[in-house]
Amino acid sequence: MDTNGFLAQLDQHIVACINAMREGLDVPPATRYRLEGQIESAIALGLIERAVIQAQIDAHYQALLGAVPERAARDACVRLPLRMQTAPVYPGTKS
Repeated sequence: MDTNGFLAQLDQHIVACINAMREGLDVPPATRYRLEGQIESAIALGLIERAVIQAQIDAHYQALLGAVPERAARDACVRLPLRMQTAPVYPGTKS
């Protein structure tokens, strides 16, 4: 796989994760961390700049969810802003 193919694949995975969140589906932590690791590797290898990939993530987030994720002073590493809605909790026994 060449550089452009790898970066296109990263982009597809980013969109898939954000789409899953939009649809209310769970994105397993292993999937998120693996993708973040691949992004960090691409940055370390000089395949893409941190600001460029972060802008792409923000653009997808904006396009799919209608908002730009908040970031604490721009994190030192790339993080996918995948926070699911809190699930309702029901008691298991009667009180």
